Amino acid sequence: MVIISISESRAASAPLGLPTNTEVRAQLKEWQAANRWPWVHVSNAMRIWGLSNIPGATRLEAFSNSSRVGLHEDALRSLRRFLLTFPNPPAYVELVVRLEEERAERVREKTEYLQRQAAQRDEERAHHERYWLSREPAANGRPARASVNASNPLFGLNKATVRALSGGTL
Repeated sequence: MVIISISESRAASAPLGLPTNTEVRAQLKEWQAANRWPWVHVSNAMRIWGLSNIPGATRLEAFSNSSRVGLHEDALRSLRRFLLTFPNPPAYVELVVRLEEERAERVREKTEYLQRQAAQRDEERAHHERYWLSREPAANGRPARASVNASNPLFGLNKATVRALSGGTL
């Protein structure tokens, strides 16, 4: 059994794309020098974009200014993802408006998808009911003729059976 230290583990996983504090700090300084956003706007834009595990504005500023301050790996991933996705973002307000529009579009698409799924389930349920009602034998115990089923809205059932299936009494 081989035991490796945490630093060896991180060094071994670096090629897999796990960010380090130093790399992300350099990217953040470069990004901030180019865009000059207030730290609170950076943090809020990341949240609005939908990232999780976002450091607050004071933590971002401290992380950028001091090598003694580090971030959790998830926060580093989120921060790096934001910086790489928006290397030259528009003004904060424009970006927020665009992100909110994209979010509203995703919500609308999801709602439409759920409505289509519900309509499809209802159609399948109705088809299933029609199938089994058409297979039910007539009152005399024999299956109804196909011609009767095709033209009879009650699928060859007598009115008492339809009433009972509908929840009525005999």
